Amino acid sequence: MAIFDNERATNLYNADDYESNTSNWEDSASVFRAKAFYEAMTKARLTDQVSSVLDVGCGSGGVLMKLSEDHGKKIGNGLAKFDGIDLSTNAIKIANRLYPKAAEHNVSFSVELIDKKRCWRKI
Repeated sequence: MAIFDNERATNLYNADDYESNTSNWEDSASVFRAKAFYEAMTKARLTDQVSSVLDVGCGSGGVLMKLSEDHGKKIGNGLAKFDGIDLSTNAIKIANRLYPKAAEHNVSFSVELIDKKRCWRKI
């Protein structure tokens, strides 16, 4: 579902009951998704050229963390930065709680939004 304005984003993703109504924050599919993304980059011969990875709608951060942990040394010659953004403050709080050592893997999580000009910004 696409959310195009801050009001709907706030009401849906930042509601107090969103966290309690959302199961499996650790996302059991994270390993599969991270591997698939890395394999696609490898097949396209992009792993050496990538200096950063932006996960828009990162949720609780599992895919980005697995990508960095399992493949980070092979992406951008080990110097790549991994940014996860989500419009849900709850999701980012969970990501930071689940992965307190994210910075050690060049991973950061923040509440941000991509606007119509395809620029990302803090909300």
